[in-house]
Amino acid sequence: MADVLPQGCTLSGWISPAVADGVPARALPDSGAAVLGVYPVSDNTPPAGREDPLVPVMVEVGAAQDGWFQIVAASDGDNDDARPLPPNTGWVPADSVRFAIQSARGYAQPDTSSAQLVDLGDDWATDLGAVDQVLSCAGDWVQIDYRQTLKRAANDALVDITPHTQTRAWFRGVCGNPMTTCDMRSVDR
Repeated sequence: MADVLPQGCTLSGWISPAVADGVPARALPDSGAAVLGVYPVSDNTPPAGREDPLVPVMVEVGAAQDGWFQIVAASDGDNDDARPLPPNTGWVPADSVRFAIQSARGYAQPDTSSAQLVDLGDDWATDLGAVDQVLSCAGDWVQIDYRQTLKRAANDALVDITPHTQTRAWFRGVCGNPMTTCDMRSVDR
């Protein structure tokens, strides 16, 4: 394990449905560390006896270290029958947490005075593209590999762009609710 100290974060998100068997919560930011429990994942298939799919487990991230996020709180309360969650805070691979990015600006560092690497005008990052990989967080910033797949045409329609543009950048304006946009002030102004 590296000697890098955890970096504090204030980030909300949900456990990614891309991992079929659930995401182990580990005692330390290391794939060999003790498993404290498993965060269940949801997909778009409703379980037996239910009309709607389950909502993903929502989490609060308190720290990042070496590609891992420390989960400090988790909730499955939006589902009728809450699933069991790990009893303690634990570490998960950063890429197993997802969120929407309600910002058009991505930076080289978690600081608006650093070089601006992405500028999508008035559109939000996750409306014009995809988060390919989650890398780290610092405060309310998140570092991702972002892939822009759409752009706004002169007639205001969204059109596919090829080749897609990929950029590693830091963004703010993270919305951790998988069901709706967050009611937040713009971080781009």
